[in-house]
Amino acid sequence: MPNSPKIVIVTPSFNQGHLLEETIKSVIGQNYENLSYFVIDGQSQDNSINVIRKYEDQLSGWVSEADSGQTSAINKGWQMEKEADIYAWINSDDYLLPGCLAAIAEAYTESQKKKQGIGVYAGSGLKIDLQGNPVKTVDVKKVTRHCPRTALQFLQSSAFFSRSVINDFGLLNESLTYTMDWEFVLRIHKKYKIKYIDRLLSAQRVYGQTKTSTGGWERLREIAMVGKMHNGSTDRNYLLFQLYSRILFDSNILQKSSPAIRKRTAGQIRSILDTMTHPRSHMIHW
Repeated sequence: MPNSPKIVIVTPSFNQGHLLEETIKSVIGQNYENLSYFVIDGQSQDNSINVIRKYEDQLSGWVSEADSGQTSAINKGWQMEKEADIYAWINSDDYLLPGCLAAIAEAYTESQKKKQGIGVYAGSGLKIDLQGNPVKTVDVKKVTRHCPRTALQFLQSSAFFSRSVINDFGLLNESLTYTMDWEFVLRIHKKYKIKYIDRLLSAQRVYGQTKTSTGGWERLREIAMVGKMHNGSTDRNYLLFQLYSRILFDSNILQKSSPAIRKRTAGQIRSILDTMTHPRSHMIHW
C-alpha cells in the first residue's frame, strides 16, 4: 500500500518463552512495510531472551528489564515511537492473523480521507486454547449498544488506536491491572468513534493461568471501580459488584458457608440477572 500508515505494535512479555515465538512470527510475518515492532520483556527467567534474540534483526527494538507490570511495559513500548499513526499491543500468548495489519491500514486510510473521527479500529477475533484450537469467535457484527460503555465486546488483541487519541488522552492507566484496555476505550469514546472491521484479526488464548482467569475478586473490584469512574454509581458493573459483595460477604448465612456454596449462589444470581438484562450488557461475571 503506497504511503501506508505507520503502525506500532508492542508485545509485553514475562516468562512466556514457550508462546512468545509464535507471537513474534505472527507480527513480522505480516510483511507490513511501515511497522515498528517492540518486545518489552520484564526480565524473564525462562528462554524468552533466546527467542527474542533469534528475531532481533527483525524487531525495531527490545528490552529486558524489571518493570511494574504489563501496562507499564506497553506504555514503554509505545513511547519508543511517538510519531506513528496507529498503536496497538499483542500479548505474548496471543497472535495476529494473516492480513491483519493490511486491513487496519486500509480502514485507517479510508477513515482519514473521509474525516470520520475514528479513535479505535476493532475487528473480530478468535478465542483459542493453549494448543491453538478455536474455542469461540468474537464477532464485531454482534456488538450491542452496551459496547463500550458497560461492556467491551471485542478482543483487545483485535483493537488498534489512532495517535490522536494518545495525544488527547495520554497512555494506558498504569494503576490498572485487568481493565486498562477497557478504561482506555472508555476515555477515547468520549470524543472519538469506533470503527468495526468485519474480519478476523487476531487469536487470543484462554486458559487457566491468564490474568483474566486468575484475577478473581480483585478483577471484579477493578471492573466495578472503572465502571463507576466513567458512568457513575448507577453503572451496571458497579451495582452488580455491590450486590455480590452484600450477598457473598455481608450475609450472615453465607459467611458460614463454604466457598463452593458461595460461588454457586453467585452463579444462580447471575442467571437470574441475565434473564432480566442482556448478559452482554456488563463485564461482571462470577
